[in-house]
Amino acid sequence: MSAMKMKTIDPRWSFAAFAMLAACGKAEEQPAAPATPSPVATASPLADATPVPLPVPEPVFTSLDRTNCKQIEVNREEGGYVRFECPGRGDWKLEVIEADAREDLALVGPGGAKRQMQLPSTIAGGAFSTLGKTVEWIGTDRLIVRYEVYESPEGRTPTSYLLAIDSAAEPPCVIGKVPPGPQQNEQARAIAGQEPRPACIAKPTR
Repeated sequence: MSAMKMKTIDPRWSFAAFAMLAACGKAEEQPAAPATPSPVATASPLADATPVPLPVPEPVFTSLDRTNCKQIEVNREEGGYVRFECPGRGDWKLEVIEADAREDLALVGPGGAKRQMQLPSTIAGGAFSTLGKTVEWIGTDRLIVRYEVYESPEGRTPTSYLLAIDSAAEPPCVIGKVPPGPQQNEQARAIAGQEPRPACIAKPTR
């Protein structure tokens, strides 16, 4: 048999094939690029900021002094019953009712609807009582009035309360009764200006 001739491979082709294999190996060993992290939502600094309190409205004062009020009804035979109409704030009017040495307050709304507070029974418990001469309005529909109640059996020295009243409640009612003491005025103003509005502590029965 004749000897077989072996086919000679061009060395240039061998070098090219080796270079391609080396490149593929490097490509396979190349580490994957790190994934870009998803953005994480963070709270805005403004979201945690302390809310700015709303400015407290300047109080407006009106008078219950009889010299500034108009007498609109009188019946001396019924325990000295007298009724006065006094100025309020805006379209509100106030009435002071005197009878049997006890005084009561009525609120007359912009539409003319009147609500008597029944303070001699709901606050004074039937004792003799008098209203102060000045009303302090907090906003347009809350007010503070002084109410002196002769609680002692001798009836000589009254206990001077400050009453906070919400005229926008239905019915209008007393939302605070502050006894005499340090910072009595400040306590009454804090109750009258509180939000949400406090519940009634003394409500008219009719």
